[in-house]
Amino acid sequence: MALRRIRIPNPKLSEGERTYLDADYTSGTSLTVLSTLNIEDNDIAVVGNVGDELTEQEDVTAISGSTTITLSAALDFDHNKGTPIYVSEWDQVDIERNDGSGFSRIILIDIQWDKLETIYTDTNGTSTATYRFRFYNSAAQVSSEYSPTISGGGFDRNQVGAMVLNVRKKIRDPNREKISDSYIIQLLGDAQTTISGVRHDWWFLKVDTFELATPIAAVASQRRYDLDAYSNFNYLHRIRYHFQPSTNNLLYDLRPKPDEEFDRFMQDRDATNNDNVIYYKQSPPDTNSDIGYFVVYPVPATATGNFYPIYFKKMNTLDDISDETNIPFPEVLEDYASWILHDELGNKEEADRYRRRFFGTPVRGILKQEITGLGLLQTYQKNRNMPTNHPRTLWRYRGRGQARNYYGEGLVGSDYYKENYWDPN
Repeated sequence: MALRRIRIPNPKLSEGERTYLDADYTSGTSLTVLSTLNIEDNDIAVVGNVGDELTEQEDVTAISGSTTITLSAALDFDHNKGTPIYVSEWDQVDIERNDGSGFSRIILIDIQWDKLETIYTDTNGTSTATYRFRFYNSAAQVSSEYSPTISGGGFDRNQVGAMVLNVRKKIRDPNREKISDSYIIQLLGDAQTTISGVRHDWWFLKVDTFELATPIAAVASQRRYDLDAYSNFNYLHRIRYHFQPSTNNLLYDLRPKPDEEFDRFMQDRDATNNDNVIYYKQSPPDTNSDIGYFVVYPVPATATGNFYPIYFKKMNTLDDISDETNIPFPEVLEDYASWILHDELGNKEEADRYRRRFFGTPVRGILKQEITGLGLLQTYQKNRNMPTNHPRTLWRYRGRGQARNYYGEGLVGSDYYKENYWDPN
């Protein structure tokens, strides 16, 4: 067993309902306030600013007129006239742990309004345990939705939770005094959008359905196939066709054609179907397919093959602290968020520094370890796509037949047909 510290950001109150004490408070359950507008029974009154040492809470049991709030119990500390009173939906946190047999409650504790976070140390925690929490209103006896699951070993480097903490260090706001977590998460998503706009074919987004064994089966006499089986599909790269795997077992690339050229093949409406599929085109989505289709020619005669698209997937959506980015260098997203936040906070010099780190365009002579941001991603892209320790061109090379197949000369030649289809007699 080991100690596991769970840090739960307190609900943000600054944008909610608020009033102020209109008289000093020293004892009792009544508060004299400027206005009781929009304050109701079972609301939680938080007296003081979140993070201040004497800030405390009690639930509201009654409203008297327009200036008096009655609490369920007396407050612990004196509060001066002018002290802010915030209205919260929640007064407690329900923390659960999963040790492998399902989640169960380990504690229900009051929100620690005198801090910016509610902190609980689990003395029975392990690195393999997972945690989740939800807020609770003890007066109304209602709960919020559960938080994302949090690992007992902490956040992985590519998880939003880790990136948010790192951004807070870079903008010097570790206690959430200036910027909310939700805004930082939004900026991390904006950074992904920017990177997607630079290019869609990043190596880390490539999906080979042949390697994953997730084909689209050929159907006899069917020329159009939808791509909805791949929910993360974004851009089609190419399509391979596994021709008659139980007999001839050939795997080759189909040749893409633009609409006008492809449609010329379809002019002969009496053309015979043929399992030797060679060409394809893309077709847009409709009410039956959100992603779209690919259309092949010739139309398969039998259901003896499989299509294997190779595509680039969408970036993962970043909504909460447990989400993971696809980008292998999460610091790129952190630098983008830090750039925008420093700029909004008026720190122009820091904003410029992180902007340069985000774009990070490599220049001649720069050390590789000094390349950052988009420059770093582009460098890795080039290295991934360029074979090493091989000549780039050859006067003659093996595999010429496979290349001809890819560039549209068909799957097989006359010798293949003689061997497999012609009657030797």
